[in-house]
Amino acid sequence: MKHDSSKNQDIKSKFVSREVCYCISSLISELSSNEQYLDDLYPVMRQDDYEGPATYFLRAEMTKAQGIDFIESMLDFNFTGNFDKATLNGLRGIIRRHLKAGDFDYEDFCGFFDIEPYVDEALEHWIVSEFLAKKLEAKGEMILDDFLGLTIWGRSCSGQAILLDGVISEICEDMEILDGQAYSWADK
Repeated sequence: MKHDSSKNQDIKSKFVSREVCYCISSLISELSSNEQYLDDLYPVMRQDDYEGPATYFLRAEMTKAQGIDFIESMLDFNFTGNFDKATLNGLRGIIRRHLKAGDFDYEDFCGFFDIEPYVDEALEHWIVSEFLAKKLEAKGEMILDDFLGLTIWGRSCSGQAILLDGVISEICEDMEILDGQAYSWADK
């Protein structure tokens, strides 16, 4: 699907206009300098990303012995077969499947291997609708519900229109409102 076709940009522009209210980056910056608000604002200032470094380690750095140790330590399942005979790619596949299934999470994986998370920092802060906040939070974005009556999105990119953010394209595609989809907003 071409998320950035002119029709889809128009649709995403309508969506953003409806769901994103106002930029409050200056307000958040000012409030975060006051210790009274710092703890409350932390969820939209930065978050740890465990998936990125875990995926990199799993793909590029994990050895076969480490994979076997991890499976034996973290997974209490009775697998058939001998892990010593398994290939490294086979072990990686087993771990990926269990990560996707939620049998353990990326933070557990990183903790086992002493991998430091990446830190995502919010570069902008926006008041958004509760509807969009729920969609953004489900995609792993930084959201703060009901801070002084506001629902705030900590946006980790800057310098482009919000409608061009990958997460906005994903949400619009999931809602099936893009051109050619079941509930397209193309003619609205």
